[in-house]
Amino acid sequence: MSPQTWFSVLDIDLVWAITILVIFSIAAVLISGYGRRTWASPSWAVAACVASVGLIVALTLPPTSSSFTESWCSTTITGLPSLSGGLLTHDLLNIALLIPLGVSVTFLRPTRTALVAGAIAITVPLFVEWVQYLTPGNGHSCSLQDAALNVIGLVLGILGGVLIQLVMHLASRRDTRRTGTYT
Repeated sequence: MSPQTWFSVLDIDLVWAITILVIFSIAAVLISGYGRRTWASPSWAVAACVASVGLIVALTLPPTSSSFTESWCSTTITGLPSLSGGLLTHDLLNIALLIPLGVSVTFLRPTRTALVAGAIAITVPLFVEWVQYLTPGNGHSCSLQDAALNVIGLVLGILGGVLIQLVMHLASRRDTRRTGTYT
């Protein structure tokens, strides 16, 4: 599927989205070194967290072709996501959007930094919905269901990150037993 098709499914302005992605990519590179020194975390994990937030902002806050004249927020949750609309349903995209952030947060060190970053990550969907509520002319509407689906994606990402680390740990233990050396 081409990028233009992805953006047309999301109904966002491509120029705005690319601009936001470039800004956050530059920020990720600049902040990664600082994060490595300050938080004692791998540079790539810090950069991945910043880039993930950039992806979220780029796909949720740029103007769309539709517009609303007043702020409103849907507070209803209609149930679990459905595949009836095909693979690229709005609900599944809301879940997938925060998975990279969840995975990257699990690689931050020490644990206190990861917990703080995780708490901040949980506020990201709420912040996005709040901005969408405050800017009705932007073409987005606030939805509690979107925030809930984003948190589900974040939790799935965190679980995926923990699973990746567990597999890496088990593989290093197996290698240590085989070679008899500790790294």
